[in-house]
Amino acid sequence: MKEFILYKLIPLLILAIFIFTMKSGDFLKQPLVDGDDVIGTLSLVEQSIHEGDWKSAKKQINRAKEGFLTVQMRVQFSVEKNELNQIGTSLNRAIGFIDVHDEGGAQAEIEEIKFAWEGLGK
Repeated sequence: MKEFILYKLIPLLILAIFIFTMKSGDFLKQPLVDGDDVIGTLSLVEQSIHEGDWKSAKKQINRAKEGFLTVQMRVQFSVEKNELNQIGTSLNRAIGFIDVHDEGGAQAEIEEIKFAWEGLGK
């Protein structure tokens, strides 16, 4: 019995934990606490941009970046690092476009973030 636990059960449990960790990215990217709803916040950013309210858009995009940093800590072991870097880079570009009031550039970056977000964890 001792050999069964030591040589078969423990390795199977460790393997199951690793598989669960690597497959949990799709679940962990969903908003779990208040303030980490990245896609919802990006929708508010888009709305503010369409209305021409750049001050609100700046505040919302910073909130989206904070939410992304929270989610990034949760999913860092279950998704590709390049995907996370792409979203972070696009968020920084969107912040720059919002700073200079470039509606087209900001919209393009927000759509790129949404596209990358959909593929995150799949």
